[in-house]
Amino acid sequence: ELSARQYVNLTRILRELLTNALKHAQPQNLWITLAGTDELKVTFRHDGKIADPQEWSWGRGQYNLVTRAEEIGGEISFSASGEAQNRYLDVILSVPL
Repeated sequence: ELSARQYVNLTRILRELLTNALKHAQPQNLWITLAGTDELKVTFRHDGKIADPQEWSWGRGQYNLVTRAEEIGGEISFSASGEAQNRYLDVILSVPL
């Protein structure tokens, strides 16, 4: 079970990730995977126009994602994988249950 705070922050994080993907990357595909027993692991992946997260100029959206994850004891990470036409953004959110 999730606490009310966990539920609110998780849904806001997923909404923000989806909005950012649609707005900035214009993906053809998007995948969300949930797994875990003692820890909830959410993997959010999409294709499209992917810039390396190391090169992002962070704005309010990214800071909100990190802050919301931290508020529920979680961590969020961003990475790019693949090459040229097969590039993906991977976001991994881990939250203790």
